[in-house]
Amino acid sequence: MDFITGALLTVVFLVAGVTKGVVGFGLPTVALGLGSLVIGPAQAAALLVVPSLVTNIWQGWVGPDRIGLGRRFCVFLAVLLIGTVAVSAFGLSLPEAGTGSVSFAVIGLVLILYGLMGVTAFQPRLPANSEAWSQPVFGAVTGLVTATTGLFAFPSAPYLQSLGLDRAALVQALGITFTTATVGLAIGLGLNGHLSLAGTAWSVVAVLPVTAGMAVGRWLGRRISQALFRSLFFIALIVLGARLALEGFAF
Repeated sequence: MDFITGALLTVVFLVAGVTKGVVGFGLPTVALGLGSLVIGPAQAAALLVVPSLVTNIWQGWVGPDRIGLGRRFCVFLAVLLIGTVAVSAFGLSLPEAGTGSVSFAVIGLVLILYGLMGVTAFQPRLPANSEAWSQPVFGAVTGLVTATTGLFAFPSAPYLQSLGLDRAALVQALGITFTTATVGLAIGLGLNGHLSLAGTAWSVVAVLPVTAGMAVGRWLGRRISQALFRSLFFIALIVLGARLALEGFAF
């Protein structure tokens, strides 16, 4: 990795950490979205593995009921993990850097949709008795999206929000879900030759700017409007998604 690329990626993970520090989410989405423009989705996802595990294991562990949430969503989590690995095993993987990739376009479209849901404050709601069918369905879709784009906040985050969890339970459920998705992504990247020993070492290094960014983000979060920052974050996702989609459609 040359100096310029390393410097750009440091900024990417610093920004991703600031975002998570301010609003409590967005690290994987920002890191993969911006990182894809620098080194391509596959390499960006590989760099994301360790920072995502470190932050989400903590988020999933600290909370009111990790065991209860794990049991409640065991089907969703199992299907997500198995689906991610299975899709990767069938040869569907993230692309290297370059234009004209369908995955670039899909990543862009997913970011646009996620951003639009955030900007419009759209809150889907599912009935209480829906989990029997919705857990395997959304687990499978999230696994497919994770394996082919590296993004796992969509549709998992809107799905969990739709179940009416209180804030503490939702934050912890997201941490457990993102940890599971990251493990599946890491296995999938390994199956397709994108996760090497050197790449894992760089992923460990990426924890440093993420940690620094989160500290800055927490400091900023006490001094700026979180509602405004959230709105700007989702608008930025739409713009970034449009940029990636154009990259993908540049055949």
